[in-house]
Amino acid sequence: MAILQKDAVVGLLFLGTYVAVGIVGYCELERSERWTATDAFYFVSATMSTVGYGDLSPTSAASRNFTCWMILFGILYAFPTLGNVFLDMTAPLTAAGRRLLGRAFPAATIDMDGDGTADYKVPRHWLVYYSKNLLPSIALNVSIQLISSAIFCALESEWNYSLAAYHCLVTATTVGYGDVFISTQGGRLWASFHMLASVALLGELISTISNLRDERAVALARISQLQKRLEHGLYERLMARAREMRPAKVRDLQSPSP
Repeated sequence: MAILQKDAVVGLLFLGTYVAVGIVGYCELERSERWTATDAFYFVSATMSTVGYGDLSPTSAASRNFTCWMILFGILYAFPTLGNVFLDMTAPLTAAGRRLLGRAFPAATIDMDGDGTADYKVPRHWLVYYSKNLLPSIALNVSIQLISSAIFCALESEWNYSLAAYHCLVTATTVGYGDVFISTQGGRLWASFHMLASVALLGELISTISNLRDERAVALARISQLQKRLEHGLYERLMARAREMRPAKVRDLQSPSP
């Protein structure tokens, strides 16, 4: 646990340093374009999250060279660190939601030794399995986008809710068309946080899908092995009973391999 905490602290320090260097660097390199600290943070967020709206871009060779390094460090180190932080923050919430839905839609169980305790859980139909386990993550993602849309409407006076929701969807999926222009400093500041949170939550959703697929495959494999053992045991009991009833009969049948 101490190692994990130390790694998290080191990662956050790197993330903070990355963002600070980006803000200072762009404010200096894009001085002629009058980039503010908010503009620089907005551009750094669009870079590391790979959204890349295109409404701001480097205007000099030095700024483009600096951007190349920001892209590499942002994608390889800074953003994965941020994603892990968001995963740690949201994991208890989504796990609680899955537990609640698991009690509402319980899986069938197998008691091998007859002691009244479930030894195996049988995954439900794939549609039910994925629906109930993904619903908490999907609900969290949708809630963030709905709230963000309302905030954008408050910050960008020319936007309506439909336009804001469209912008949030384009951002959350990292498509980043850039056709919806953010004109205010407040809008760009909120967009910076929205980009980072949305893409990190999308990563959490994709990771959850992968984990669920692996867990289901393992569960089904264990059940298949259990069925083979049960079938083999039944065969052995039937043959033993047959030998008791007709001990003189010569049999060539052999027990199938488990």
